[in-house]
Amino acid sequence: MPIGERALFWTRLYVELVRPGFVGERFAEQLFLSSVGTPLCPDWVSRKVRAYVAAAGLAKKGSCHLLRHSVATV
Repeated sequence: MPIGERALFWTRLYVELVRPGFVGERFAEQLFLSSVGTPLCPDWVSRKVRAYVAAAGLAKKGSCHLLRHSVATV
């Protein structure tokens, strides 16, 4: 999958500094883990984005798709 240098930088930083505090042997193959060391469920990010968009009082309904388009047009 193509990935930009900026995203690579932040992913490496996460893997080296943050992830070791979460990972256990059980989910060693998963890249992104929750704060308790379990894989993120598929719709977790969507629920978070939706909640933040609602809390911000935006007129649009939020989801990862909306976030992706927002970032892609910057």
